[in-house]
Amino acid sequence: MANILDFNNALREKELADFLSSDKGPDRDMILSGLVKEVEQFAAWLFPAAVITPRNVRVGNVHGSPGTSLVVETKGDKRGLWKDFADPSQKGGNLIDLYIAHHGVNFAQALDELADWVGHGSRPEISYSREQAVRKLKKVERDLGPQKGEWHYTDADGDIIATVYRFEPEPGQKEFLPWDAEKHRYGNPDIRPLYNLPGILRGSSVVFCEGEKAAQALIERGIEATCVMGGSNSPLERSDLEPLKGKQVTIWPDNDDPGRKFGAALAQALKGVAATIEFIDPPKDAPQGWDAADTDTPEQYLGQAHEPTAEQMSPLPLEWAGEVEPVIDGFWLIDDWLPANGIAAIYGHPGSGKSFFALHMAAHIASGREWAGRHVERGLVVYVVAEGATGFRNRMHAMRENGDIAPDAPLAYVASPIDMQAENGDTDALILTIQAALDVKGIKPALIVLDTLSKTFGGGKENTDDMVGYVNNCQQVASAFDCLTCVVHHRPKDSESKDLRGHSSLRGNVDTTILVEAGDIKTATTLKQKDGEDNMQVRFRLDRTVIGHDRRGKEVSTCLVSITENHPKKDEMAGLSPKEVDALMVLFDLCSDPEIDPETGEISTTPAAVSINHWRDALGQEGTLSRDNIETAKKQFQRLRKALQNKEKITIEGGLVYPKGTLGDKQ
Repeated sequence: MANILDFNNALREKELADFLSSDKGPDRDMILSGLVKEVEQFAAWLFPAAVITPRNVRVGNVHGSPGTSLVVETKGDKRGLWKDFADPSQKGGNLIDLYIAHHGVNFAQALDELADWVGHGSRPEISYSREQAVRKLKKVERDLGPQKGEWHYTDADGDIIATVYRFEPEPGQKEFLPWDAEKHRYGNPDIRPLYNLPGILRGSSVVFCEGEKAAQALIERGIEATCVMGGSNSPLERSDLEPLKGKQVTIWPDNDDPGRKFGAALAQALKGVAATIEFIDPPKDAPQGWDAADTDTPEQYLGQAHEPTAEQMSPLPLEWAGEVEPVIDGFWLIDDWLPANGIAAIYGHPGSGKSFFALHMAAHIASGREWAGRHVERGLVVYVVAEGATGFRNRMHAMRENGDIAPDAPLAYVASPIDMQAENGDTDALILTIQAALDVKGIKPALIVLDTLSKTFGGGKENTDDMVGYVNNCQQVASAFDCLTCVVHHRPKDSESKDLRGHSSLRGNVDTTILVEAGDIKTATTLKQKDGEDNMQVRFRLDRTVIGHDRRGKEVSTCLVSITENHPKKDEMAGLSPKEVDALMVLFDLCSDPEIDPETGEISTTPAAVSINHWRDALGQEGTLSRDNIETAKKQFQRLRKALQNKEKITIEGGLVYPKGTLGDKQ
């Protein structure tokens, strides 16, 4: 229900005549009496963001910020008195004191101006929806936390048009809330003003920064600077750039990708407006996000400003064919297996060992140790354990004791479900967490693991286009650190499909997919490699290891990954079809089992050959051969056997078969 405040009440005609005829100038007591009489109207006129309640008027501070800490009493003996309970420097007082604190004028000037309000002020009728305003304030305080900064956008005379408030909901996070002072509502004005408009109009040159903090840092050093409401996200077509007409404008963008794009868009928008446009380059060793507030010598960089290059005028990065250099290194985290950046997915049915496998690779990357005979690039790894944190800790302990993780390995984990699907989920929080780990270890992030997709998907549905937002957020993490984001995921339930579960946008945007399949000897296969070869395989097993005993004496155990030695190398798979790769891998698996001497009972370390029939049966069980038609399966097996023989991948002797060269090259 709206509360209507009448602003048309004024002094009676006789009182006004007496007031104006006084030869002593404005009378303090008469002015104060007039203000107290209409305290609600006066406070609402002074503070458009004020909330009117039956007992008082509430606002954020003497500047009129939205909030509730400054209280103006409207009932009883204290009517007309105020106090700011959040600011000890403001002692409070009467309504004249409040006007002085708000406008920063002296007492005499305040009396002159307030006399005009009491005697002649125009008081249009204003409606307030009190309940809605109170709910909005409580929501701001609950969701955004305490206010940490405010910046006023004014007209040429210094009257406030809009204000931007800064909040910090969590350490390292920042949120901005704009207030339209003319429409008395949260949000940006329809046409967004420039910051520090009076300063812009005074000078012939101005520095254009990305945000208020950087612009204010320059202003405090006597350098006229400005920005637009909304920073790098601001639609420049809604900003009033006309005050820059004929000015010398120097653009000082933040040192990051959004800053570069904003600088280019601003330069394009200022064509035909500014007399000249120049750019400031960040120093080569400047950190991400570096801006004008991060230097004590801004004059040094202003002296190095230059006309924009073609690249600085382009919102998207330009590279020229005549200047291209080959990229020789940096493709892989694990040679020919895991790329150095982008998105990867490791997936399989429950119980396939995919999480053990992902952690095993992560540990070797953090330790900088060779993995499965492949070179590894060392880097920081952050592993998000969204389910099974207790089991994960046990695995980490066992791997450390086994020597799989180096003592100084930069491997950290987050034991908590997170939301990587929603636009306002935990993506920014994860980026800040990775940055915190980087600050501790000082090592560039190489791999971020999300285990599993379903437990980091928030409230979204995997089989809908909710997956698009998830993939975009994963890419945002990868782009923030130029690293690889790896998702641990599932296959479709009760399905023979070798596809990823969920919406096709996941399959289409993942650079590498690795399918992990169960068995005594498990198989990991690269089914998709954007910049490498498909159908590369690694075999591994899970070996149980005891890590301790509980208080009842019962063994507590976990598993360690052991890469089997007898697996094919990259060149052994060259020229094979996917079915031929499957058949050869099954044969490698069969021949890697130790052979028992029937006379001594001892285990031989020499790989065994197997019967052709045993190989064929195993291919049938794996699904490489048809399970529905025996004759079709026989024909498929004959073709595969003949093809692998002709390509010199297998050796057949007396009804036995083995991969070529695995038995000491006895042939």
